[in-house]
Amino acid sequence: MFIGIDHGTRAIRISSSNEISFAIDRNDASKISFENLRYYIKKYLNLDVNQIKLAALTYSMGDGITTIKKIKTVKNRGLMDYGGAGKFIGGGTKIFDLFYDSDIPTIVLPGIHRESNIDTRLKVFSHHASPEKIGACYYILKKFNVESFILCDIGANTVSVCIKDGRIIGGLDACVFSPGLYQGPIDLETIRQIDNRIISAGDGFNNGGVMKESFIRLLDREQPDRKDEWITKSLSLLISMEIAAMTVLLPDTDIFLCGELSLNEKVTNEIKELIHGHGNIISTGEIASIGCSFIAKDVYNGEREILGIPVDL
Repeated sequence: MFIGIDHGTRAIRISSSNEISFAIDRNDASKISFENLRYYIKKYLNLDVNQIKLAALTYSMGDGITTIKKIKTVKNRGLMDYGGAGKFIGGGTKIFDLFYDSDIPTIVLPGIHRESNIDTRLKVFSHHASPEKIGACYYILKKFNVESFILCDIGANTVSVCIKDGRIIGGLDACVFSPGLYQGPIDLETIRQIDNRIISAGDGFNNGGVMKESFIRLLDREQPDRKDEWITKSLSLLISMEIAAMTVLLPDTDIFLCGELSLNEKVTNEIKELIHGHGNIISTGEIASIGCSFIAKDVYNGEREILGIPVDL
């Protein structure tokens, strides 16, 4: 059996290659022991850890590696630096270290970033997508038998990735374009707060979503009876604009929505109304860890390139 591990924004998700999944809250994961992890895998996946032939693990930004590597050969947990966008809780770090110290054969997936083999024009941005997006993209490729598509992951933040002829050619990361519910790009208001040392840049990103205080105060003042509706409308509009930007790279292709909000009909119906003439729009839910388990299975069986990313074993 094969498993995949998604270091998500709000939880660690673990799936088997027969598409059974469970999630551990990141706070809980920061205190978990290997014996507890073994228990959860047995309870939820009906799998003894000694039955795992290969695990595919994601961690944080993954910007320190460009290939899929054995965990024992990865330095600094695959990061260029431990600072940057995102809130450190410790759950992902704990899970990474448990697998590193265990006898479970494990590979680590890279993120998509400036050193990746992507469209050079997009390398103006240092980072495009964290490693679990590779798992989500691979799920789409395998389950829907498509090699060219746009994937948009919507939830706490928003990230879009473009796949052409079976290769990832670039993306728009959470701190670049559309906000999610909680995290989002740094705008003029936030830049001033950072320059005045009121908040850090990381705080600005972590509170840059459509639930940001300044936007909620505005809605309280201007739309007090329809606040939730306008939060949904704003989020859906900005997500749609990001997807539309990706269609410049890949027009007339299918669009897949994944992540926490991809099954929220209020959000997805708004997106479908806003985007016209760009192929089908398909919602898939939380698929990243399942896709990672598919990667583990295919690498174990000899695949040496995943979505254009070399497998370096």
